[in-house]
Amino acid sequence: MLKKSIIVGAGLLLLTGLFFGRDAASYVSTSMGWMHDSVRDSVPVTFELERARQMIRNLDPEIRKNMRLIAVEESEVEKLRDQVERVNTDLAKSEGHILRLNGDLQSGSSQLEYAGRIYTVSQVKADLERRFDRHKTKEATAEKLNKILSARERGLVAARDKLEAMLAA
Repeated sequence: MLKKSIIVGAGLLLLTGLFFGRDAASYVSTSMGWMHDSVRDSVPVTFELERARQMIRNLDPEIRKNMRLIAVEESEVEKLRDQVERVNTDLAKSEGHILRLNGDLQSGSSQLEYAGRIYTVSQVKADLERRFDRHKTKEATAEKLNKILSARERGLVAARDKLEAMLAA
């Protein structure tokens, strides 16, 4: 049966090529287009409306899923904003301590007193170096967190836009 179908198909292809020549492909594609249009035109409007309603109903679960994802992402972005704020506050305090220690060292005193304890200049310098290293690490962390926050906010905006497009459909 398959063999006969292949032979008949090849014969039809050969006859089409003989009758129409090089324009055979154009005639076939035009005929297929007409058939496609006539089938589409013969579908009742009520059927098309029902099909559209069904497509909209099929969007409901996807809309709910996206609403949930947006709510979760909003919560995560808010937590990240709080974390960035805490890191920036910590950075400001750290910078203030470093500036104070540096100012005390430049005062020329041989001994410095903090919280009722007396420290030598070398001890304060060592503490200042450690604090400065930690401060640089905190700055790098703050920079990375800001980049992450920015990316998450862009993703949230994109998700909201997608949801609005779904709701508009």
